[in-house]
Amino acid sequence: MNHAATIDADDTRTIGRRIRKARDKSLRVVAGLAGMSRTTLNRIEHGQRDVTLCEIVALANALEITPAKLIILLIPTPTNGHTDAATKVAPPSSREVG
Repeated sequence: MNHAATIDADDTRTIGRRIRKARDKSLRVVAGLAGMSRTTLNRIEHGQRDVTLCEIVALANALEITPAKLIILLIPTPTNGHTDAATKVAPPSSREVG
């Protein structure tokens, strides 16, 4: 299992909140279904441990939700009020060309 791809602690706290909100099962049951220890799940839920993409998938399967439900809001929204679909790329100015 490749654990190279991880999500940092700030995002892990967000994922942890989502896990706690989504689980209607005990910590022990969810950890068991996800193939991890209770301690590991507890540390992920409290943002004390980075979480790998493999663990996100395993947790989503254990919670019977899609992985996107755990990570969907991790991508910051633009601060200018635009969405990606509505944002236009400005052409380069004449000073930038050539």
